[in-house]
Amino acid sequence: MPLDHLLIPTKFAPPRISPKSTARTRLLSRLREARDCRLALVCGSAGFGKTTLLAQWRQELLKTGEQVSWLSLSQEEQQFPQFRAYLLGALQRAGLAVEDSTALPSEARAELPVAQTVATIVDAACQSSKTLYLFIDDYHHVDDALTHALIQGLLDHCPDDVHLILASRSSPPLAVSRMRLTGELTEITLAELPFDFQETQEFLASQLGEVTPDDARLIHDITDGWPLCVQMICIRLKRAPDNRALLSQLVHHRSDLQRYLSEDVVRGLAPELVDFIEKISICRRFNADLVCHVTENPQAQTLLDQLERDNLLLLPVEMDSPTPWYRLHPLFASFLQERLSARDLQQVRAVHARASHWFEAHGSLIEALRHAYHADDLEAAARLVERADLPVRSMSFISTLQRWMSQLSAEVLMAHPRLLVLGCWALVATCRWRDAQAWLDRLQQGQATLPPEFTLHARYLRASIALQRDDTDAALALIAPSEFDALQERFLRQAHLAMLSFAYCAQGRYADARSLHRNLARLSRAELLDDMALVAESTLLLSHLLEGTNAEAIRIAGPLVVRAEDAHGRRSVSAVNCAAFAADAYYEADRLAEARNVLAHRLDLLRFSSPEPMARALIARNRLAAAQLSPLEALQGLAEDESQCREQALDRPLAYVLAEQARLHLRLGRHEAAQQIQAELDALAERHRGAAGFLAEIDAIAALAAARLALAEGQGEAALPALQRLRQHGVVFARQKSVVLADLLSGCAFDQMGRGAESRHGLTVGIEAALRLGLVRTVLDEGEALQVLLRKLVPTMEAGDTQDYLADLLQRADAARMIQLPSREATAQNQNMKPREIEILQLLGQSMSNKRIALTLNITLETVKWNLKNIFGKLDVPSRYDAVMVARKRGLID
Repeated sequence: MPLDHLLIPTKFAPPRISPKSTARTRLLSRLREARDCRLALVCGSAGFGKTTLLAQWRQELLKTGEQVSWLSLSQEEQQFPQFRAYLLGALQRAGLAVEDSTALPSEARAELPVAQTVATIVDAACQSSKTLYLFIDDYHHVDDALTHALIQGLLDHCPDDVHLILASRSSPPLAVSRMRLTGELTEITLAELPFDFQETQEFLASQLGEVTPDDARLIHDITDGWPLCVQMICIRLKRAPDNRALLSQLVHHRSDLQRYLSEDVVRGLAPELVDFIEKISICRRFNADLVCHVTENPQAQTLLDQLERDNLLLLPVEMDSPTPWYRLHPLFASFLQERLSARDLQQVRAVHARASHWFEAHGSLIEALRHAYHADDLEAAARLVERADLPVRSMSFISTLQRWMSQLSAEVLMAHPRLLVLGCWALVATCRWRDAQAWLDRLQQGQATLPPEFTLHARYLRASIALQRDDTDAALALIAPSEFDALQERFLRQAHLAMLSFAYCAQGRYADARSLHRNLARLSRAELLDDMALVAESTLLLSHLLEGTNAEAIRIAGPLVVRAEDAHGRRSVSAVNCAAFAADAYYEADRLAEARNVLAHRLDLLRFSSPEPMARALIARNRLAAAQLSPLEALQGLAEDESQCREQALDRPLAYVLAEQARLHLRLGRHEAAQQIQAELDALAERHRGAAGFLAEIDAIAALAAARLALAEGQGEAALPALQRLRQHGVVFARQKSVVLADLLSGCAFDQMGRGAESRHGLTVGIEAALRLGLVRTVLDEGEALQVLLRKLVPTMEAGDTQDYLADLLQRADAARMIQLPSREATAQNQNMKPREIEILQLLGQSMSNKRIALTLNITLETVKWNLKNIFGKLDVPSRYDAVMVARKRGLID
């Protein structure tokens, strides 16, 4: 009787891959590159998609005609006789000529030696002319030395055209060191298995349809890309779509996930190990020495080794240290902390106290401070502040300091001036400059003579506050350019460069700002990755944005954001600052998807950032909303931004927000609303008449808004004086974008006045400058009236780069206009069609390829394919051509 008639057939095929599953492109590429390796080992905790990855790899191999064998294990196959029977059954199904008599799992055959089974398989493999890939899923169920010996024998003796792929929750006890050295082994570890952000986006889109970048980023950041948890969130959102507004709470109060962690991860662990991981969960990072001190367990090293071996959501931390450091998956850590707190709050404080002592003894004072705060040990925390550098490498302690300052009395804070100064830096970093200024005033009034250290910090704090208020002159009066060499403190050296460079940029002194980066290069390699050092480096990017040289800004933006994120996390001070500038650069280049993604899940922090990154992020976000959603959506966001700017008394960001509102009202034909906003802009400009630095921008902002209003009302002559003010500001402060806008809009004004030659001259000069600077959205966002004139300009131009550039701009404008054609919402709803599907149908009607549609809509190629599949299903058609014909017949598209 054939062997497979005696065995459960479903074990010889992988679980069905859902059509909505996300292709693990990055990991499949790794496997594809290593397809000639003798062993591929995929190890990771439950719920990280190991089986799905292997099933996708199996499908790829089958499509290329390879011979593939699959075996899924369970508890029943943990012993050798059962495993051997199923292994040989899987090989027989793949066409390998193994003898039935050798494979039968009878008592008589069960004692056959491992060597004979290995010889049988090796002999059959040698007789086969095909390459064989043997997949074994859930290998962690194996609990028999004979089985491990069998697999080891196959690895040691099978011919080169037999490849073994194992998926396991724990590292199998196989001798693979030699294979690792010779390149015969490829390994995918737990650290590599989580979704990257693009995979999270694709998974959410396949499950939920359109998901905003903010929601996708929030889900990705909280889950750390854990596929199972992302899937659980999708299930909850499908059941109750209104929960999208409460995503943060939804993820942190997740009974389904807690039940899973309890039942599938924690339940099978020994009580000693559970107690161990609950205690170490309070640490953001840990090594063997720390966990030994925190848990007071003499077996800490052994237990940590077991955690690593069993892949219990333990992730390595990349650090320049001879001792390995780890962290728990944040959701697992949160779950364990809740268990520990529910069991014994006093023990939680004791564990934090021991962690604080360890970090203090090892010189990590900020981490010691965080644990002292959670241990409710204010005396220890105050002592740590007295010892700590002011401030330190990372400003991740900001939230802890702010919470602490709100709990301490004024008397306690005044008695600890070092703590107060550190807290003031935290307040300034989150744009609470008025609170910081009040505390500084009290500190300087309450102390007859402050130590020189505090006096120096107080001066730099006041300079930072001046920059928060856009008072460039006041900031420069407090910072001596030559002071850098005399500064001893690491943080103050970096703050000096950042503030001075910001101030120079505000004044249009870009060469002076960039020259400061020679001093930045003098910092040690370690210092260059400090939060404030990266903020200082971001001013190089800012100088190009302000000057208008966007091509150079694009070159710098991406790598700088990545460095800041890698060093301090995506929501750190430096990463958020760099992201705001990068979003501006990407948006200007019409790289809308990149601009949207770099801002995602950061706007809550940017609203409490310095005025420059705040203003650039808010305008980029709202212009993205206007371009990809509607002007009304953008106006709604701008109303919230306006309230924020008024609350923080920030006139320049307020002017930007008001001017953007006026631009959108004009686009919607609401001239009266734009006139009311213009009156307030004029009042703001009058208040800051003659101002220097950043505050001088307010008059230019008001002038540009006034010119747009005049042109919208057909009063070209009235627009010219305002455009002259805009041009003057651009010349004085070297803001080339302002000069480009002045030239282009002057062309519109002269056209309204019937002065054709001057109109063409202004347009030509403006377009040539825009090409040189790498500007795109500066031109496109001025609307259709300008585009009409530019279309007339094209035939008058000589063939060359400028004409090609202008043709590309107009093509982009056409594509955007097609997307924004009046929607047939009622018809689309009747067909159950989503707005994105209608957009894709419109572009299909223009005979666009999938790749061109993806570029036009700034979405991935996979998202286009997924939407096409849905479109074909809803319209009940087999092809693109049929979809267009049916959509036109039903009135869905033109």
